[in-house]
Amino acid sequence: MKIWIHRDSRLRRLLHLNARTYSTLQELEQLPDDTLQIIPLRYDETTFLEHIKRSQARVVLENIFEGSNTFVRMLEVSGLLKDTLNGRYATISTGEMPESINNCNIQYMMYLTGRKNESERHILNIYSQRLEQRHRPYTFLYLNNRVREHRAALLNEMERMQLLDGALWSHIPTGKTLPEEYEQDRDITHRTLVDWDQWEAGLMVERQYYDTYFSVQAESTVKLRYSMFSEKTWKPILGEHPFITLSGVNHYHNLRRMGFQTFDHVFGSEWQEMEPWQVRMQEMVSRIVRVVGPNLHDIMHDQETRKQAQHNLQQFWRWYDNYEIGINDSLSKFLEELVS
Repeated sequence: MKIWIHRDSRLRRLLHLNARTYSTLQELEQLPDDTLQIIPLRYDETTFLEHIKRSQARVVLENIFEGSNTFVRMLEVSGLLKDTLNGRYATISTGEMPESINNCNIQYMMYLTGRKNESERHILNIYSQRLEQRHRPYTFLYLNNRVREHRAALLNEMERMQLLDGALWSHIPTGKTLPEEYEQDRDITHRTLVDWDQWEAGLMVERQYYDTYFSVQAESTVKLRYSMFSEKTWKPILGEHPFITLSGVNHYHNLRRMGFQTFDHVFGSEWQEMEPWQVRMQEMVSRIVRVVGPNLHDIMHDQETRKQAQHNLQQFWRWYDNYEIGINDSLSKFLEELVS
């Protein structure tokens, strides 16, 4: 069975697929049924949607920027979720999917974040070289762009607890940006943050981490248990920051499976799998309250904390350096099983 993929797919440019290419709906419709067709699925692109629903070919739905809640919601909006859960379609994503979906998680956002910051790799060992005993002007870093219910809830809860008063934080939808000295003369708008050709959201700005003790983040997904690691997860690791994250319940477990350490000695671990997510969020905020106090500096310079932060940075670059070989092998096996 021959494999076909869209000519402009980043998947094609990244991986060494033995596949032929199409670019238009007309070309796709002319392909025989005994083919495997990798077709992009996007919110803003419905060109191929009716073909997907009618086709008798083996169809793989591809979106390497999304996974977990977002991809599931995209399938639902497109009217494809039921058939995907039933095995009619397979998926290629950058996150976990429900167990009944035949999915290949390629962790593309990890690779993309590494590529965005690779030119500065030689200076990214911030703590070991520059921060050893330095007092910083802000408690934690908290960056927000896209509006999501759980992010707004976390922001409001931290504001209620007066945690934002000493933090370095942004909320682009409401016009709350970082001071200019923390943006490296960049034009920070919603568009420049999410446009994949610019993707300013992916850049780890050293000073943001240099002047804060740890990172707080709300990942893209929280309502389902499945994990998706975006740049929000990876940038604190590149900045050698301890972190605490509001995310799906599998998030921390899957990070540890990948060999990363999660600062449980600082923030605890009992809260990480609490349900529903609102309870998890409230307990997360209580952990931040405990840490942000007179002993913050000593906690973040504790030997175990520094050891975990440095380990995570090294582990990230190990994953990045082996990414293309590993993902090529995984994807090749995934596609071979589909065509066999």
